[in-house]
Amino acid sequence: MEDNINYLDDIEILKEFLKESNDHLDSIESKILTLKNCTDNLDIINSIFRSLHSIKGSSGFLDLQDICKVSHELETILDETRKSKIKISPDIIETLYEGVDILRRLREIVVNKANNRNASNDVINIYPLLLKISTILK
Repeated sequence: MEDNINYLDDIEILKEFLKESNDHLDSIESKILTLKNCTDNLDIINSIFRSLHSIKGSSGFLDLQDICKVSHELETILDETRKSKIKISPDIIETLYEGVDILRRLREIVVNKANNRNASNDVINIYPLLLKISTILK
């Protein structure tokens, strides 16, 4: 699946998204590490959720469909933990890390396209991650 990228006339909005999403991903990654050792820490879960929610909202506005979909599905895992429907497990931690890695790779494709680099061959298959998340949520 590939994002349908028709960048807005205002490249500054895109640049701001790229900066903010990178900051969010850095924050998420460090918080996942903390969550790994403290799986019931609701403050950390909420913080990761908010970062993913921000990425989802901004990517949706920019029509970056794959980034929006992945961040939404990761957000759903965390929402289910906030509602005590599922518990943070090693599998969830691994899935969150995998999701962050995919979001970084999808973001890099956007960077390449924004800088007019040939990114036409860059396709990230998000479906294995989405299937894994679906299994976790069942």
